[in-house]
Amino acid sequence: MKIQLKFLAAIMVVSMPCFAQNLALRVGQQLPDLEINKILYHISGTAKLSDFKGKLVILDFWSTACGPCIEGMPKMDSLQKEFSDKVVILPVYAFGKTFTVDIIERIDSFWKTNKYTSSTNLPSVLDSAFGSFFPVRVGYQVWIDSNRIVRAVTGPEYVNKKEIHKVINGLYPQWESEIKENSLNKTVSEYLSRAEFSGLKDQNYSFFTNYLKRVDTNSDIVKSDSQVLVSYKNCPIISFYWKYIRANNLFPTNVVIETKDSVRYFKKGYTNEWLRDHSYCYELKLNHKVADKDVADYIRQDANKYFGLNGRLETKRVSCLILKKVKKSAGMPNPGRLSKTPISQFYEELKSKQNSLWQTGKNALPILNEIDQKSISEISYPQALDLTNILELRKVLRSQGYDIVEEKRTLKTFVISEIN
Repeated sequence: MKIQLKFLAAIMVVSMPCFAQNLALRVGQQLPDLEINKILYHISGTAKLSDFKGKLVILDFWSTACGPCIEGMPKMDSLQKEFSDKVVILPVYAFGKTFTVDIIERIDSFWKTNKYTSSTNLPSVLDSAFGSFFPVRVGYQVWIDSNRIVRAVTGPEYVNKKEIHKVINGLYPQWESEIKENSLNKTVSEYLSRAEFSGLKDQNYSFFTNYLKRVDTNSDIVKSDSQVLVSYKNCPIISFYWKYIRANNLFPTNVVIETKDSVRYFKKGYTNEWLRDHSYCYELKLNHKVADKDVADYIRQDANKYFGLNGRLETKRVSCLILKKVKKSAGMPNPGRLSKTPISQFYEELKSKQNSLWQTGKNALPILNEIDQKSISEISYPQALDLTNILELRKVLRSQGYDIVEEKRTLKTFVISEIN
């Protein structure tokens, strides 16, 4: 693994091996013929893994508190029906070493009354049999082949027709595992050979390195009166600029990325595969007290140098969405159930939606509120309204004497340009 290690003005390139903690059962290893003692909505209520011999088994770890898990059950049910002769999808309740009668009854009641699960024909495992082999968490799937060999550990986006076809035909993609070590409170250097760091106790340094396998994505900044230690693990390029962007009171929609290759900055395809190819690790150590804004600027400058970018503040005339008062028009179309909120709060909701949209790589614009700031008026809108659907939003607003229009304004922005 190549890293760039910088001491003041000097830059060295060194090679360092990485390691990762032993995490659960690994891809390629075989599960024993486990006995599953409690399966709701299963013909016999119990099973062994060998009972599913000849089929691909997909364990789907869920809980009643995991909204995305529950919302995904109809998709799992559809796939189970389509591949019934070759695949067994087993939802596994992830929490609980013992399942008392009371717990089983509560889960059973939830499953039968929830709008997502009640219409499915899926079973649900209420047994800790898998707890010794896989982490106690939700929102991931384990793919087990007909010989009980673990072939993949993924997130739900991988569980689709295309990938199931591959696996049942013996094509095992080299997916990044969804099970990763929690690296919070660990520095990047703890994952690398310590030899290169042995003489650096009293020196300032920073370095970048590539993706670390089986390590999750997060960042830490630990400060004291005498030292600052910054550590980013498996973060996309844009992550190294966020602290500086926020220190200057800017939002995602204030960021302009001038690029011919958006995939370098925004996720395309499966999350873990994109992160493997487009995320990096970074460590910065400063042996003196540094203000937060200056730490952010150190990171920005290092990112510029390492990635060949020019990330900087710039005042630009840019397209914006302007919330303004206009002459009231016809009534609200198909209102349905309504939400009612003060204009100021509605404006914040719109900003939040546009900022989230920007982070997916879609076209999103800054939103400005040019309605009288002293206005205490409220806006009503259908609860089902998609606040990113500007055409429908305009109809709702104009029925109440407001509008949202695209116009140019001069704003402070953060621009990222690629240096040729």
